[in-house]
Amino acid sequence: MEKNKNITKKICLVNATNGELKELAVNKSQMKKLWEMKETYTGRGLVKLNEVDDDEEMKVSSKYEVTFNKSEDKEKPYQIEKLTEIFPVRKMNVDYLTKIKDVEQTDMKHSMIGYIEKEEIIEKNRISEKLSIDLYELSNVNIISNRLWFYENTKAKQVEILDYKKLMYIPYKKNNCIASFYRKDVLNIDDKDNFNVNDEICTLDVYNAVKFDDILDTQKIQKKYTEIVINRFQDESYKITTGEYSVKFSENEVSEIKDMAKESDILRKTLAKYNNLAKYNNNGNKTIKTIKIEDLNNALSRLEAECKQNAKVKFNKENIPQLDEKNKKLIVTKDSLPIFAALLDNMVIERILTGKLSIPFYSR
Repeated sequence: MEKNKNITKKICLVNATNGELKELAVNKSQMKKLWEMKETYTGRGLVKLNEVDDDEEMKVSSKYEVTFNKSEDKEKPYQIEKLTEIFPVRKMNVDYLTKIKDVEQTDMKHSMIGYIEKEEIIEKNRISEKLSIDLYELSNVNIISNRLWFYENTKAKQVEILDYKKLMYIPYKKNNCIASFYRKDVLNIDDKDNFNVNDEICTLDVYNAVKFDDILDTQKIQKKYTEIVINRFQDESYKITTGEYSVKFSENEVSEIKDMAKESDILRKTLAKYNNLAKYNNNGNKTIKTIKIEDLNNALSRLEAECKQNAKVKFNKENIPQLDEKNKKLIVTKDSLPIFAALLDNMVIERILTGKLSIPFYSR
């Protein structure tokens, strides 16, 4: 079967607020030079959010990796969801950036430069795509106005003066690279060019978590996903343990629990360090879903015993979720929300089960 392979490279201004892309008019030789010059991280030192296995790694890390596999994961992590909205499947035709003034008029706080490379293999009724994007922060310092510049003209072997009204510096240094996004898609396509995504694998490497969150404004996304997760526990779409227990939020506190999870800076930032609430998905590999109810009961009992025996512990009995074994429910109140959220993290609950009683929210 005949295959057509296309490789496309673009450098674009990326507006993370509205998802708009503007391509920089770069010729082939300039593109090649920029691609050779750009510096990226090797991926060393990245904390894999769902494989944290060290106390130090569980503290705030500026670098992390998050993944998504359509065949295994039911929901995308919120960071990947945001980037797939900005860089949807098959989107490569974008308008050119015509004026530097347009850059200044964008929301610079939420803008980036993206080095985008897409490989596309086209077969009959099938397209395989590989997308690779390196994202660099952009700020007002990248725009320079009304300056005289000396530059070395290597062809003429002399120093000349450039008088430009506006210049824009294109970031390419490693310290400006905030993230790299990789995606592989297999698309089924019909004769009218309509398509559906048959398979999708994504990896996001974040090299500066604070800047990444600021530029993509992920707090809004985290709040949205936090409420979705709480709602799915509430309507019993999500259950825990092999005994299929439901999570029951105290009826007169549901709104308060949602507000606390979304709006409390201390709680939100603590939870954001781990793979819980906003980052939680209902995969079968979650420890909270694979343990027996007896194991969960033992974990909660250990926490209760610890707060009775250890004066250093910062949580009390009311901060621990309670089991209602008669009705097969775990009761969560606003006071026990932090520990419930911690239990959704594989490493936290596994540590509790082995006697290492460390709850992130109360370890600050």
